[in-house]
Amino acid sequence: FKYGYKPSGYLVGETLPNLAQILRGEAPAKTAPIVLKKDRNKDGQGDYAASLILQQLVEDYYDNSYQNIIQKEVFGPLGMTESFFATELNEAQKSTVAVGYLEDGSRLNGDYYRYPELATSALWTTPRDYIKLVRYVLDAARGRDNRLLSVELAKAGITRQNDYRSLLFHVQEDGLVYWGG
Repeated sequence: FKYGYKPSGYLVGETLPNLAQILRGEAPAKTAPIVLKKDRNKDGQGDYAASLILQQLVEDYYDNSYQNIIQKEVFGPLGMTESFFATELNEAQKSTVAVGYLEDGSRLNGDYYRYPELATSALWTTPRDYIKLVRYVLDAARGRDNRLLSVELAKAGITRQNDYRSLLFHVQEDGLVYWGG
């Protein structure tokens, strides 16, 4: 891992593991097996371990791909037309996203890293769509719009847990929203 909160990604040409291989730490996965410890994952697996287990549970429950589930259950209802989960981008998607560059200024081979860890690292979105999500969660927490989340669940999503990050994002005392989930 370069950062504990995000897997390192795969370049074009590298073989991608499936979710089961990632969870078990089997090749071609680049990570150790995912093991949760106590209330949160502490030592070794990165902060994203719980998200991958949740991804597997959601896929098993709905018997569908994570991309399709989130499109139907979240992006569609919230009108998030510029958001999607993808490991491989199609030509239309490639034409709308920024390309990656290495620290030395050279363009990343293949333009972007590929992340089979969809729930934690493969979201492509725009500021406009992100604001739609933030606005919805804040409205749900205030009891104004509970199409997808109850007041309690929305509040839990923006409240720090165990003196750590919140699930979605933080809301400061002055009401400003900032990253944290």
